[in-house]
Amino acid sequence: MMKTYDEGRSKYAITSFILGIANLLIWFIPFCGLPIVIAGLGFGYAGRDSPLEKWALAGIVMAYIGLAITIFKVLLTLYATPLGTG
Repeated sequence: MMKTYDEGRSKYAITSFILGIANLLIWFIPFCGLPIVIAGLGFGYAGRDSPLEKWALAGIVMAYIGLAITIFKVLLTLYATPLGTG
């Protein structure tokens, strides 16, 4: 069976790829990592049925890498922050 593509979803694949790159570049800025990860994953999964499906997959992979970095950063911050002075 031949796979059908939705040409309009190519923009989602490109957006996911760009957000994946952006997330890997600015993950260290507080409160920027998680929204970019969520948007990148959403656009990536929406763009999987496009001719640029490899771009969408690359965006999804970069978003998951960014999610892992963001979670690590949050855990490191919580570990390094003192809970009290007493």
